[in-house]
This record gives sequence, C-alpha cells and structure tokens, in this order.
Amino acid sequence: MMPSPLRTFPPLVDLIADTEMTEDLVSRIAAIALMQAHIVAIQIQDVAIPHLPPERRAVARNFVHRLDRRQLFSNSVLDDLDAFRTTLRDRVDAGTSTAWHGDVDHVRGGYEVLQIDPAAQKLGPVVGELDLLSDLVLATISAAGAMREVGNLIHR
Repeated sequence: MMPSPLRTFPPLVDLIADTEMTEDLVSRIAAIALMQAHIVAIQIQDVAIPHLPPERRAVARNFVHRLDRRQLFSNSVLDDLDAFRTTLRDRVDAGTSTAWHGDVDHVRGGYEVLQIDPAAQKLGPVVGELDLLSDLVLATISAAGAMREVGNLIHR
C-alpha cells in the first residue's frame, strides 16, 4: 500500500482515554481548539485558498473569518469543517495517483510509485490540521455537554 499524502494524527479519544473529565480538562481542550483554529485559519489563508478554484475561495474566506471570530463550539462549525475538509480531501485525492515503474532488475519487474501534484502535496497537511481541529471541537462540545447532563442528573 502506498503512503497517503494526508497527514494523520492519533484519534483524540486515544489521547484522553483514562483521563478524569473535569471542568479544567474541558477548558484546556477548548483552549487547544482555539489555538488549533488559529493554525487552521493561517493554513487555509496561506495554503488552501490559493489552490482552490475561484468559485470556492469565498466559502473558504468566510470560514476563516468565522474561525477568527472564535465561533467554534457548535455543530454548525463541525458541519462546515467536515464540508471544507471533504473539498480539500477530494482535491488531494484528485492530485494523487499511482503509476508502475518498470525495472528489469526488480524482482517483480518493477514497482508502484506514488505521484502527487504540487497542490495536493501542499493541501495534504492542511487536511490533517482540519482533522485535528474537528476532533478538538467535537471533544469540547461533547465533554461540556456530558458534564452539563451529569450535573442535571445529580441535581434532580
């Protein structure tokens, strides 16, 4: 199997497994999400937008403005993240292919090579950053919601 040009991070649930869920932890996850939003906004502005078709650039700019306004912790942001990530992932997939490189000295007569166009190569890491941001936003929303629900159950 050929390596993917997409950068992947371990699932957030693996990183916080066996961790006591406290308000302090939720606050820290939210702070990390805000920092990641800043990183993503820069990546979208500097890397993604120049590689998008003109008709998609306005959507990307609007998303960057939303991130800059710190409007992160909602399901609509998760939906927007997913849609934008899908757009970039499709572009990376379209710019990535495998080819056969014949080699008479190779035991199988050749080998597969991964061909990645320059835009896909630059967009791959941005998709990874969006994945991480999505995980952090979801973790913050879920943890805060769970704490609220548990509090409601306890105080009934």
